[in-house]
Amino acid sequence: MSNANEVMYSFQAEWLEDASGLVRRYVLTFFESDNSVQMSHHPDSDAHGLFLKRKPIPSIQKQHLYLGAKITFLGRTIKLIDFADESTRRALGGAMEKTFMVIKPCAYQNMGKIFAEVRDLGFTFSNVKMVKLTRENATALFECSAHDADYLSSDVVVAVEMVGDNAVEKFQNACQSLNAKYSQDGKSALHASSDPARDIKVLASFDQASTALFSNCTLGIIRPSAMGNMGEIIDDILKNNFEISAMQQFSLEMVEAKKFLEVYSGVLPEFPELTKELCSGPCLAMEIRQENAVNAFRELVGPFDPEVAKLLRSNTLRAKYGLDRGRNAMHCTDLAEDGQLEVEYFFKILQDL
Repeated sequence: MSNANEVMYSFQAEWLEDASGLVRRYVLTFFESDNSVQMSHHPDSDAHGLFLKRKPIPSIQKQHLYLGAKITFLGRTIKLIDFADESTRRALGGAMEKTFMVIKPCAYQNMGKIFAEVRDLGFTFSNVKMVKLTRENATALFECSAHDADYLSSDVVVAVEMVGDNAVEKFQNACQSLNAKYSQDGKSALHASSDPARDIKVLASFDQASTALFSNCTLGIIRPSAMGNMGEIIDDILKNNFEISAMQQFSLEMVEAKKFLEVYSGVLPEFPELTKELCSGPCLAMEIRQENAVNAFRELVGPFDPEVAKLLRSNTLRAKYGLDRGRNAMHCTDLAEDGQLEVEYFFKILQDL
């Protein structure tokens, strides 16, 4: 039950129902006092009335609410497509602006540090994807010289959509100091978009084959509960001489999370919590490469229980960033023969959906 003075935000939202292929429309209301969500059927839909009674969803924060955002909770991914009332439009219409950056080849080794610094500036990452540009792609996206196109197509880049207050101007100003810090040999580290809608549209028009190599690899997933430490985790991985050869942000439905983790069903008592947590918000999947990749990366990730990890191996990722057995920061492939299969699930099967 809400009161007259309670702060709430309402959005028109849609959900694609996998079983029928139908798009269901709702009005989603977020209550800031307790991070709770309520959903009603959209007035123009066939159904009417309340669909979901008000329920606290700790994984949803105010900064996650912007047009185009995908909000994952209760095993469903809901897309926010418009404001549902004028008070929400006035409150959030200009507050959560979208912008776009590209981490260029010379900054690859420092991308974790860059993610952490950009987060600390108040930005939320709404989409992250590692891509390999052709010279023609680079020229079209950056409207750059042939020399710069050669540089931008020489290795992978990381394309990042972000939201924040006055995001375009704010990040362009911040980019100057970040470039001063991370550029190398006269090559700039970052691109800050002046026209995000244009850049995102141009990038989406390219044939974006996965950068995954599907060899000598393992899968690492930064779980939703650890995405706030995404930059630090990536930096730790790179500092330990692993290669991150593919990277993409995903928002999983419950059916996708269960299918991926089904090998643990009946084996781990935490299976229900692990599947629920994996689809509770955005996660970051990575193809990790090194000699003996599966075993080596599992050593870096550490014991399954973060409390055990803190006692026995305090420098592991789960010791540093895990909360409990159901929210232990990272998924890593357990069996050497499953490394490529798990990478293929994200970077072939899910990426092609």
